[in-house]
Amino acid sequence: MRRWPRRRPRTLPPPRANATTIAVLEHELFGIPPKPGTVAAVVIALRHAGTCATHQPVDMATMDAPQPVARCARCGATLALRDDGEWTVPAPS
Repeated sequence: MRRWPRRRPRTLPPPRANATTIAVLEHELFGIPPKPGTVAAVVIALRHAGTCATHQPVDMATMDAPQPVARCARCGATLALRDDGEWTVPAPS
């Protein structure tokens, strides 16, 4: 007979997925807009605004693109190369 019962090891609950990250990925991959007034809506709005002071372009060029296209690694905005060699956020069309 044991005087002290053996304790069971505590199991941690599985980690929960971040709802904001899921909503942003749904918007980027499938075009599903997030609910207005949520953090995901703010993140997407700031990405489209191009909130960087200095953009860090990452090449996304395809063979059929009429001009060089990149995405900013910091804010996620789509960038276009101007004639003078400067990357800028293109005006919405």
